[in-house]
Amino acid sequence: MPSLFSLFPDADDLLKLAPEDIAPVLLRMALPQRQGAGFTPESIAKAPLSELVDGKDYPYPKNQHVDRLVNSAWNWLERKGFIERSPGINGANGWRDFTQKGLMVAQGQDMQRLAEAAAFPKSLLHPAIRDKVWSAVVRSTNISSQGDLVDAVRGAFVAVEEAVRDAGGYDPKDFGEPLMKKAFDPDTGPMGDRDTSKPVKERTGLQTLFIGAMNAYRNPISHRTPMIELEEAKDQLLLASHLLRIVDARRPKSAR
Repeated sequence: MPSLFSLFPDADDLLKLAPEDIAPVLLRMALPQRQGAGFTPESIAKAPLSELVDGKDYPYPKNQHVDRLVNSAWNWLERKGFIERSPGINGANGWRDFTQKGLMVAQGQDMQRLAEAAAFPKSLLHPAIRDKVWSAVVRSTNISSQGDLVDAVRGAFVAVEEAVRDAGGYDPKDFGEPLMKKAFDPDTGPMGDRDTSKPVKERTGLQTLFIGAMNAYRNPISHRTPMIELEEAKDQLLLASHLLRIVDARRPKSAR
């Protein structure tokens, strides 16, 4: 079973999550440590001694902030009825056990998928969407938060549309394909490729790229809620980041 440190080696990444975001992770980590009386929450997220000897722990004082976040998550789980006091003297001594719905969440958390999501490199995401999108990707591995992945992709392409609208000084009513046609028109668009020495197809390449992205990713996800696999969503989020960086590079000086 991976430790909290192995899943989130950067304390700052972990601390950007809310208690309810890491709560299902803690339940899954508690599952194999559950005994007849339940488990002791304070022992679940601790790194094993072998990792501590190797220095695989959060630096001071970040570890204190992590402990506070973990405690808040356990408190949230108890308030929401996912865990409860173990019967008798064990409960009085801090032992807790799963409720029925808590056990369902613990058994439904795919830790391998969580590890893959947490390893998604934030540095590749554009700053405008980085923190919000990365947190949504991590949350999407919880069985109760799978819609967050769709919201992350939708939000990323909305951010692209808003960036183009802002850079070109367009009206809020301008959106989608018509907006991209105007903004990246090679002859009249403020972000179009004006290099007339290039072939026409090259000059319209950016326009085609942005129109295609809107039609393939922005529009469908705005009109319905499709299922998106994690790897597919990662690719789409990286594409949105690439488009945002293009807008940054081609933004008219007057709009910077």
